[in-house]
Amino acid sequence: MASTKELIFANLIGFLVFLAFCSFSIIGTSEVGLVKLMGVYEKQTLSPGVRFLNPISIVSKVSLKDEQKDFVLKHTQTKDMQPVSASYKVIYRVTDEMALNNAINLSGELFEIIIMPRANESIMDVLSRYPAEEIFTNRDKISAEVKTRLSDRVEGHAIISDIAIVEVDFENDDFKVAVQKKVTARQEAETAEIRKRTAQAEADQMVIRAKAQAETTRIEGQALQFSNSKEYISLKQLEIQKLQLEVQKKWIDKWNGETPTTLITSEKGNSPQLLMQIPSSNRLI
Repeated sequence: MASTKELIFANLIGFLVFLAFCSFSIIGTSEVGLVKLMGVYEKQTLSPGVRFLNPISIVSKVSLKDEQKDFVLKHTQTKDMQPVSASYKVIYRVTDEMALNNAINLSGELFEIIIMPRANESIMDVLSRYPAEEIFTNRDKISAEVKTRLSDRVEGHAIISDIAIVEVDFENDDFKVAVQKKVTARQEAETAEIRKRTAQAEADQMVIRAKAQAETTRIEGQALQFSNSKEYISLKQLEIQKLQLEVQKKWIDKWNGETPTTLITSEKGNSPQLLMQIPSSNRLI
């Protein structure tokens, strides 16, 4: 009987340990935990960390990081009815709310049910609006338009982080070669036009600098001629007289009633002035 009791006790301990391990879950960073109890998802999601649970609940973890998927779209048409294939990549992610909404409302994988079919629809719609030639030269613009369309179509299920068209291939080899040559010729013409405008701008700058140098030389010549004239000498004399009056005014404003110890003398109005020391014993009465 003792052995039977020990066996029952050991089984009980094992069951409790099993329940203990089943009653918590570790949610990693950039993950969200979805709790399913009795076949129904709970509205409360689990944030990163160690989370204790009902032992009979089931937890599924969903990544919140960006995920990249590569696509190959075949047998669509351009605006000018040329068969074309395209390979492109889509980067997307989900939020906590989107992960729970997808688990409740989708009967399969997000990528298979939502992302892939709607991405193909979006790129087919956009390519059908462009002639074949413009697809080569407007790849970034087309990618941006596809991203906008796909974002609208997967709203509530995922966030589209980026879309990039990797390669575009026309099924008609002769047409593909013709389009590539035409695009190359246009690019070369645009490059030549840019070089032409650059050369013209540089030439215009040289003309402007030459005119500026000529004008500077002319002004300097006039200034030199003017500096030797009587008008120039008279103007300088007036400036000197004005400066002398300003100095005298400042001296008067600062005079404290005592006889100055320094005297400014001049034989003529326009001659250099001399400084003379006056004995400090002299005072004005």
